[in-house]
Amino acid sequence: MTDGSKSGLSQVGGLINEAVVKPIGDEVGKALESATASLTGNFSATTLDPKVQSERKADAERKKIQATAVINSWNQRLQTDLQKVRSINLQKEQARLETKVQEEKVKQFKVSEKKKQVNAALNAKNTTESKKGVGG
Repeated sequence: MTDGSKSGLSQVGGLINEAVVKPIGDEVGKALESATASLTGNFSATTLDPKVQSERKADAERKKIQATAVINSWNQRLQTDLQKVRSINLQKEQARLETKVQEEKVKQFKVSEKKKQVNAALNAKNTTESKKGVGG
């Protein structure tokens, strides 16, 4: 009886294996292959019909066009912003240079005024010294 129960159990196990486990294993294998193919982009020609392939190509082309448009838009905005920054920096530099020129003019004016004062003082001293000269 033990022999019969073992063979019956092994028959049931074999039937379960063929009916449930094997198809599940096959489906899991197919799912893994398709997942790998979708990740790597390698689709076998037998698994995809031409309609699906053309739809995927068209979809990829649309995505490529959309990505190009986004990149061009971003690049255009970047160039505009860069031009604004350059313009602002140029204005700041011009203002700095103008301030520097004004400061130089003020400095030169002060030096000129000081020279005039020194010259006036020297002239006054020379005039007094010349009056103290020989006849005086």
